[in-house]
Amino acid sequence: MKTYNKGEWSELYAICKMLYDQMIDVCDKDLKSTGQKIKILKLLMRSVLGDSEYNIDGDGNGNISILYNGRLVKSANLSKELIFSILNEIIAGSGASFNIPSGELAMKELMLDDFKSTSYVKSDVETYSIMPHEEVARQVGFSIKSQIGNPATLLNASESTNFIYKIEGFTGNINEVNNITTRSKIKDRMQYIFEHNGEFVFHGMTNQTFQQNLEMTDSNLPEIISGLLMVFFVGKGTRTVKDLIDSYTDFFKDRTPEFVLKKVKDFLSNVTLGMIPTREWDGSELGGGCIFVKDDGNLVCFTLYDMDDFKDYLINNTKFETASTGRHKFGMLYRQGDELFFNLNLDIRFIH
Repeated sequence: MKTYNKGEWSELYAICKMLYDQMIDVCDKDLKSTGQKIKILKLLMRSVLGDSEYNIDGDGNGNISILYNGRLVKSANLSKELIFSILNEIIAGSGASFNIPSGELAMKELMLDDFKSTSYVKSDVETYSIMPHEEVARQVGFSIKSQIGNPATLLNASESTNFIYKIEGFTGNINEVNNITTRSKIKDRMQYIFEHNGEFVFHGMTNQTFQQNLEMTDSNLPEIISGLLMVFFVGKGTRTVKDLIDSYTDFFKDRTPEFVLKKVKDFLSNVTLGMIPTREWDGSELGGGCIFVKDDGNLVCFTLYDMDDFKDYLINNTKFETASTGRHKFGMLYRQGDELFFNLNLDIRFIH
């Protein structure tokens, strides 16, 4: 019995709906359709046989030809009723992960043991599509984000997303810092360090690959994000990334709001469309864009032609979150040699 969370099941739903509808609406910064369409001709996925093609027959009845090594292995069908059932079962699902019978039926029909294509690192789904303003089909990958259930993650927290700060001038006691166990312990530990003459100086990142990836976007980006993390952890409440930038530029006077906003917009877009913290990134993005599964089941997409709208959406609809300090090893004052350090973790999620 297969179990996934709502976001993962939403990927299967999006795959099935793309195969049935044969197109996706392009959206604006408010996720409303612009009237433009992406025409889907086939999907590339890993079936139980291996990397396979899922050709849409084009009759509008959900008929699909599954090819492996160029040979037809199955004529499949996805009914409108089955896709609607998948959506309803995702919405009704509860718990961290759960089974949905309609999803299992669809996976069986499509010969899928899983619906993640392991051959394609960056994308959630690879397609042959005709993009807006184009006339010829080409292979393009898409990221899929769901608005069903809990807000989707943009950047998953891990030890690789830790930022390291050197603590200079500290006159307090290390144990007193780390023994603070209040609900807002990170903020309170940082406040103790400030009150005892400690200064946080960005030192680097725990994962050099991620640091290089950020520097690929802009050499200033690691330092800018380190400042946003400082603002987030010493601030009050959950705020949008845009709000953090406004506070950042009030605190760090050496950079204009416009400069920081541009760099962070580029970063959010790159993370959504290609950058992975633990893999060396060459600066390339997914050719298709980002598909959103809306809470009513409709699919909309930002394409590379809509980057300004896409970046506006990301900056206003994402937030920093506090991950597990124990699991990701941050929020403690520690000594290396004669120097003191403190790590903060980057974890970004959609608001809705």
